[in-house]
Amino acid sequence: MRVFGPDDKKEQIEGTVNAAFHENGGQTPTNHGQFSSSHFAFLFKPGTYDVDLPVGYYTQILGLGRNPDEVIFNSSRGIYCKEGDKTTMFGSLSTFWRGAENFRRRGSMLWATSQATPLRRAIIDGDLELAEYTKHVGEGYSSGGFVGNVRVS
Repeated sequence: MRVFGPDDKKEQIEGTVNAAFHENGGQTPTNHGQFSSSHFAFLFKPGTYDVDLPVGYYTQILGLGRNPDEVIFNSSRGIYCKEGDKTTMFGSLSTFWRGAENFRRRGSMLWATSQATPLRRAIIDGDLELAEYTKHVGEGYSSGGFVGNVRVS
């Protein structure tokens, strides 16, 4: 578990989260980290963050504000989850066991997931993409994720 504040350096935050993703995320090999014994929780104090955070298996991103408006991700990707298999149409059907909640995303958000992947108490100031398109493969499947108390505009 790691707690970040708005005064923490972008490189420190992204470096920590990317190290977890390197262990429990990505597409090489397909669905990398799916049966890992490592678990990660990244908590964010109220403030604005200009960071891009990939969310891998067994990873939780959580804003610590009283409401989603108090923890804002204002960057090119923000919090995102890519599908774990870009080689077939199965796409996100095994992209599970992760979550994100209680934040505001200024911009669009990719959350290409399936089972056991709650996205809760979030404000998305853009599009919310629930599947990912891959050239020469198509739009990957996704199903079974949970989205609750989320406003998309």
